[in-house]
Amino acid sequence: MALHTGQQTYISLYTGGGGLDLGFRRANPDAVPLLYVERELPAAAFVVDHIKAGLLDEAPVWADTGTLDCRPFAGKVDWIIGGFPCQPWSVAGKREGKEDDRWLWDDIKQIAMSVQPKGFFLENVSGLITGHGIDTILGDLSE
Repeated sequence: MALHTGQQTYISLYTGGGGLDLGFRRANPDAVPLLYVERELPAAAFVVDHIKAGLLDEAPVWADTGTLDCRPFAGKVDWIIGGFPCQPWSVAGKREGKEDDRWLWDDIKQIAMSVQPKGFFLENVSGLITGHGIDTILGDLSE
């Protein structure tokens, strides 16, 4: 079942191997990426390789959400999708939460405020809920 009919645009944050993009596109076949953002160099190279191989659609690849100027995308983005770093909340890690340098919600919030998407499709570990990171996210989204 498609999320929406007709062409939808999206920005993919923390794209990794592109699995979330592939699933999103399967549910929304007309979706078009405007930008991939991947901060880990090996994963960014993987995204580029997948674009070249035709496994992911062509779009620019940016390395850092903290330096991304989203003003050119304002009013042009239907969705923000992404799997932002889970280490701050994962039971396999130190669970430093908002104190962890990999807690990137503030970057996502800034991007969302700049582009004003119609929707979000974000994924993370269950520790985000039990560690109360979700409280911050939902509070910010309610604004």
